[in-house]
Amino acid sequence: MAVLRSLFTYRGIRIRPYFIYIPIFFEIIYSLPLVGGLGYFVYLNLDRIMGLDYVFIGFIVLLLLIIYPFVHLLRRYLEERFLFFKKIQRLHDMAFYLTEQRYIIEKKKKTQKGVKVKFKFPKIYIKQNRYDMLLYFQMQGSRFQDKFSALDKELEKTFFMDCMERLSEERFLVYKLAYSAFLNRIHARDVSYVEGKGLQLMKNLYWDMVHDPHLLVVGGTGGGKTVFLREVLTGLLPNATFQIGDPKRADFVTLADLPALKDRVVFEIDDILGMVENNVLIMNNRYDHMREIVKKEKRKEMGSFVEFDMKAHFIMIDEGNALVNSMDYSSRDRYMMAMTQLLLKGRQCGVFVCLAMQKPSSDDLPTKFRSNMMHHISLGRLDDTGYQMTFGDENKNKDFKYVKYLGGKRVYGRGYSAVVGEVAQEFYSPLISKDYNFYDVIAGLPFIPNEYDPNETGQAVKVYSRQDILKIMKEEFSDIEVTEGLVRKAIEELKKSEFPLTVIDGNKVISSSDLDAVTDLISERFATGNDYSLIIDQLIASM
Repeated sequence: MAVLRSLFTYRGIRIRPYFIYIPIFFEIIYSLPLVGGLGYFVYLNLDRIMGLDYVFIGFIVLLLLIIYPFVHLLRRYLEERFLFFKKIQRLHDMAFYLTEQRYIIEKKKKTQKGVKVKFKFPKIYIKQNRYDMLLYFQMQGSRFQDKFSALDKELEKTFFMDCMERLSEERFLVYKLAYSAFLNRIHARDVSYVEGKGLQLMKNLYWDMVHDPHLLVVGGTGGGKTVFLREVLTGLLPNATFQIGDPKRADFVTLADLPALKDRVVFEIDDILGMVENNVLIMNNRYDHMREIVKKEKRKEMGSFVEFDMKAHFIMIDEGNALVNSMDYSSRDRYMMAMTQLLLKGRQCGVFVCLAMQKPSSDDLPTKFRSNMMHHISLGRLDDTGYQMTFGDENKNKDFKYVKYLGGKRVYGRGYSAVVGEVAQEFYSPLISKDYNFYDVIAGLPFIPNEYDPNETGQAVKVYSRQDILKIMKEEFSDIEVTEGLVRKAIEELKKSEFPLTVIDGNKVISSSDLDAVTDLISERFATGNDYSLIIDQLIASM
C-alpha cells in the first residue's frame, strides 16, 4: 500500500512551457467582451463612420487604445485581490523562470520539412495551499539535479516568499515556500501561553520555551524590539514571574511601579548585574526544591519543572549591547559567567532568558550564548552579517528582505523567526491598536510571589560540602566504591575547568544545579577511564 500511495501522490500541476503565455491568454479573454461591445457600438453608428465623422472616429480609436491598458490593469488587480488569480499567475512565474534560466529539454524530430525542435521542462510540479506552496523537482539523474539542489534564494526572489524547508523524497526534491504571513498576524491582546504549544506570537507560530528555551530578539534602532518584549511580558506575566533589566531607562520605567512588577525592574548597570547573578541563586533554589521532591517521592527521574507544578521564571534584558559595553572588564566577566550558567542550566528548572539587542557581535553575544538561545527573532532591518550571526549557516542562502510598505501602507514589526538549526520564516510581531495600552493590561495583573528568590524569602542558596556530595554519590552509586578522594578530585577538576559552576562571592561552589555534573563525571570516569578534562569537555559540549 505504501508503494501505491507513493505512486499516486498528488503533487499539484506540472509546469508546462505554454504557461508563459498565461497573462496574454487572460488579457485576450478580458478584452473580448470590450472589443465585442465596441464593435456592436460601431455597428449601430456605422452611418457616422461612413459619413467621415472625424470626432466620432477619433473617439472610437481612443477607446481601442484604452482597452489594452485597462485589461492589463484589470489582470494585475485580480491577481492582487483574489487568491485564484494569484495562483494562476504563479504558474506563469515558474514557467518564465525556467525559460529564462534555460531549464529546458530540447527534443529534435526529423520531418519532411526538416528538423522540428520541441521544447519541454523537466518534471516540476507546483502545489499551492492556503498559506504555503510546494515545488517538486524530479531528480533521478536529471542533468539539472545539482542546480535544483540550491534554488532556495532564487525561488524566494521569484515568488517573493520565504523558503521554509527543503525535503528529499525518493524521486523528488521538495521546496516548501510560505506566503501570506501577514494574514497570520495577531493582536497584542491575543498573545498568551497555550498549554503544550508555548507563547502564541502569530496564528501559526509559538515560542515553546520548554523545548526551545531562551529568546533572542535582534534588530536595528526603531525596529520594534522593546515593544515586542512588552508583548511577550504581557503574554507570560499572568502565569510566571519576571525580573527585568532596562539600561535605557525608558520603556519599562512606568511599569516598575505596578504591583505585578514591584521591585522587579532595575535600571542601573550594577543593579542589572546583581539581578543576573541573583537569578543564578534562584535557579539553584529551584533545583533544590525539585531534588527534595524527587527524594521524598522516590522518583527515578527528575524531569522538568513542569512535572513539579512550578511557575516559569523569566529574566528579560533590553539593549544587551548597551549593557555589556557599559561594564568594566571585571563586571563583564561576572555578567558573562552568570549568564552562561542561566543559559546552560536554566531550562530544566524553568528559568528562561529573554535578551534583546541591536546587531549582534561576537563580543556582545558569544557563540555559546547564541547557540543556547534556541528561538531567534529579528525585527526591522539588519545587514547580511547581522542575519548570519542571528540565524546561522542554515540560512546563508536565504534572501532576507526588508519590506517597508505592504499593500501601499507602512508596515511595522516585520522580521524573521527561527528555532536554532531551522530555516527562518517571515514574522510579524503582534499588532497594537490605538486603544491598547501595556500599562493598563499589566496594572490589572496580581503580584506573584517568587518563593525561590533569596531577596524575597531571605533564604540563601544551599552550597554542598564535600561530605554532602560524598553521601549523595554513595547513594547514587550503590554498585561501585565512591571514596572521598574520588569526590575531591572530581570537584577540583570541575573548578579548574570552564564548566559553569555556581559562583558566590567570586568563588566557585557546588550547588544543586551542579550535582548532575559531579554525578556524570564520576560515572563516566568509572565507565571509560577517560581523563577528567576530556569528560568535562564532553559535558560542556552536551549542555
